[in-house]
Amino acid sequence: MRSQSLTQKPETIQIVTSIYNDDPHLFTALKAGANGYLLKDHTPEIFQQHLKQLEYGVPALSPSIARKMLAYFQGCSPTTKKTS
Repeated sequence: MRSQSLTQKPETIQIVTSIYNDDPHLFTALKAGANGYLLKDHTPEIFQQHLKQLEYGVPALSPSIARKMLAYFQGCSPTTKKTS
């Protein structure tokens, strides 16, 4: 994904749209250079909203994907809540 298009046009924004909501698909896409990850269960209006927000520096991430990323970096799985 990253190799040819981003080296030729580094200003290109690459957004993955997928039916997969699992860690391997998500993190492989992000490691390959994706600037966002949207699940295909959104309405066309929601897709447009996410893409328009890119102008303002807001990443194109489905809410469940953003939660999954937060959970990953906070050290817990998305299905397991941290207890203090």
